[in-house]
Amino acid sequence: MQTFLVERTIPAAFRYEDPAVLALHARWATDAYKALGAFWHGGVITETGMCGLVSAEAEDDLGRYARSLNIGPDQIAVRRVVRAIGPYFAAPQGSVRPPGAAR
Repeated sequence: MQTFLVERTIPAAFRYEDPAVLALHARWATDAYKALGAFWHGGVITETGMCGLVSAEAEDDLGRYARSLNIGPDQIAVRRVVRAIGPYFAAPQGSVRPPGAAR
């Protein structure tokens, strides 16, 4: 499987401030990805859109996901993740300094 960053617009009727609406949206996404054999790792909502990480066999699977939920091609962008990064990769404190950093 490959992992993808999926960015999409916030649906006009999606009131993510409401826990019941958020729970329903999360159920739809979980079930729609599962129906394709994909796995939604979760995501975030910003002022301008939603982003999530999804593992799928192919990028085409995510196009089918979008169509299954009536998400138009102008409302979604998919990018393949080439490498994860995070604090779990960090060198021990003090062991490395960025180029040009004072000692």
